[in-house]
Amino acid sequence: MAFEVGLPEAYDVMSAHCVAKNTPRMDTIDDASQDDVVLMRKARTWLHLLVMGHILHVDAGDLPAFRFRGAARRSRILLESPCSNDMDLYLFSQVELNALRANIYNSLSQCADADEDDIMEMVRDAKIDIEVWFNDWTRIYEQRRPHMPWLQPNLIVQRHWADSMALCRAVRASGVENVRAMSQTQKTILLMAKASLRQHLEVILMEPRHYLYGLRFAMDFVWAKNAFCFLLLLKLSLLLPDDGDQQSNRDLVEKGRILLGELRNANGGRGEGSKASASSLYLQLVQASIEKYHHALQKDGGLRTGEPSLPATIQMEQSRVDGQTELESFVPEQFVFEWDFPGLTLFSSPLTETGWLDDFLAGGLDSNDEFYGMGWASVDFSF
Repeated sequence: MAFEVGLPEAYDVMSAHCVAKNTPRMDTIDDASQDDVVLMRKARTWLHLLVMGHILHVDAGDLPAFRFRGAARRSRILLESPCSNDMDLYLFSQVELNALRANIYNSLSQCADADEDDIMEMVRDAKIDIEVWFNDWTRIYEQRRPHMPWLQPNLIVQRHWADSMALCRAVRASGVENVRAMSQTQKTILLMAKASLRQHLEVILMEPRHYLYGLRFAMDFVWAKNAFCFLLLLKLSLLLPDDGDQQSNRDLVEKGRILLGELRNANGGRGEGSKASASSLYLQLVQASIEKYHHALQKDGGLRTGEPSLPATIQMEQSRVDGQTELESFVPEQFVFEWDFPGLTLFSSPLTETGWLDDFLAGGLDSNDEFYGMGWASVDFSF
């Protein structure tokens, strides 16, 4: 239908009008002809369809629905039209980003047999392209000074979202999901993804919370990706913990509760027990992920108090593993059947059947070969 009503042609014609040298520049929409107003409306509709087509291709696994003729960044020329407005800044930046994400997705999908150096090169290229996109649109926003305070925070959120998903797709392309079986390069990529997801959360919670205030008007995809990003951050924080940084883990629980409260407000105060809208379902997923993560931390914290006996310590270690596994195995059906976000199926499993006991024994020795304070290093075993 889009082709029948001439949406692609309207975009091409409007672009041509904006670059025509013999057309004097006009400053307001009052100076534009009615034909240009109609063309701009059709061009916007076409660009919205392109954005949705790329999202459904990259994030839901659908086949590509539409393709650009030429580079996506050409849409910027429409900002020169007197018919353009502040909302076009958001739309055109999304057109470019999602076209870029589709290119990254296609490149990484074809590197199953690539070596680690090639994959790292693709990762670096993807990060550079995303950074160039971000810097370009930051300058455009600064020049035009739009009267919408949520635009800049949204741009930063989109940057970290694109970064983290590209990194996780690079790891998915390797075909390895068990973190313990990954190479150091693959773990490094996941650590980069974890850092991007943490920054994603920080920007969302940044005061004033312009991004969160606008979520009540957002489509299901936006709710889904925010719930997913937080759940994946929690999972990566367990799979690849910061050495000795328990405070960072506790902060995640606290920030998760703040996020949950803000999402409830954005959802009109509706939360658990409300009608089964998509936003309410994703709210429940955020709440469940916080509870499971907190539970895993509590199990882990039991190891760090007192000096329990050997059997009790083994039991506590197995309890910690069980608590971590509970979150690792939490893969909501929405992220299986509706969306194709990468990373949630990652897990950590010993490479041998007794691997967890090996880890326990290895971690039980301190620098003086003292096994949990039992003084075995000082025992004389010569009979």
